[in-house]
Amino acid sequence: MRRLVLDKKETIIEELRRIDVDPDAYAIFLQKADHISVKFDRLSCAQAHILKQTALVSGADAAIPRTAYKGGRGRKFPLILFANRREIARIEQRLHEQPWMEPVRQELKALLSEAAKPVLEIGKKRFTFDR
Repeated sequence: MRRLVLDKKETIIEELRRIDVDPDAYAIFLQKADHISVKFDRLSCAQAHILKQTALVSGADAAIPRTAYKGGRGRKFPLILFANRREIARIEQRLHEQPWMEPVRQELKALLSEAAKPVLEIGKKRFTFDR
């Protein structure tokens, strides 16, 4: 076993080619390899717990302070979410079922839309569609 450093799209695709992965699956693996860490600063205790549990169910993870486990009415807590784009999309979809989590859901939705610019490569030319 060896650890891979997959910091570029080209490196990921090259490793997938080396082990003969179906090219139709590249997009899925590219999403999984793209980890994002994002910090929320002022979540209620309930929001922090719901987001952490939703992250875990979606295959991601979230760090919350020890004091959040004790709760506290009116207190605000930070949370760091560790996820890839696919997991963030799952979390955003699950939060849609809980209207009181709408502000968090909207932030995740905005995060997904900023990084979702399709790129077309033709030969050595690269076209980014950002409108």
